[in-house]
Amino acid sequence: LTDLRTGSSFNIYIQSTGNHADVEPLTAADTSTMCDIYGVATPSGIDWRARPMLLTVGNYQIVCSIYGEAHGSETIENNNYDGQFCLHFTGSRTHNSNETLQRHKDAIAEAKSIMKNQKKNVSTLSSL
Repeated sequence: LTDLRTGSSFNIYIQSTGNHADVEPLTAADTSTMCDIYGVATPSGIDWRARPMLLTVGNYQIVCSIYGEAHGSETIENNNYDGQFCLHFTGSRTHNSNETLQRHKDAIAEAKSIMKNQKKNVSTLSSL
């Protein structure tokens, strides 16, 4: 997963999919990179701001958006991150309200714009 504002990348573990993906940083080093992306010293400082991201899976690249705030369950105990965070794609919705949030739409549009300015082709994913 690459933050398109900073160019920093980190690995994630996908817990579940549905309206959007619930994911975790894979390792403590990946959590540290998330902290750098959000400009904070510890994971507790990571917040709900949506960020324009690029998910790379094999040869595929998909623009997306994340909320970095730790919440919910965790499956990896030694990654220094207490919970999961949300990964949204074009058309993703929240679990509770079933809404497509404008801030994720805006972050995905920013991601597309960044990639277009870099003259790179990417895909959008409209369903999980």
